[in-house]
Amino acid sequence: MAFIYSKTVDFHETDLAGLVHFTHYLRWMELAEHAFLQSIGVPPLEHTGNTLRGWPRREVACAYLAP
Repeated sequence: MAFIYSKTVDFHETDLAGLVHFTHYLRWMELAEHAFLQSIGVPPLEHTGNTLRGWPRREVACAYLAP
């Protein structure tokens, strides 16, 4: 199943050279993940009684190959 998420880079997300600051990539990945889950009808967080279920991060990595 293919899923495409588009995000326009805002000016405040770049440095003076016009390159995206590295801290934004992981946030964008999470926004795309939430959009995907919502597109298939799965809530990112679910309250059932006294229980909160979600998709916690155990580990994350990102390799920056080029600007």
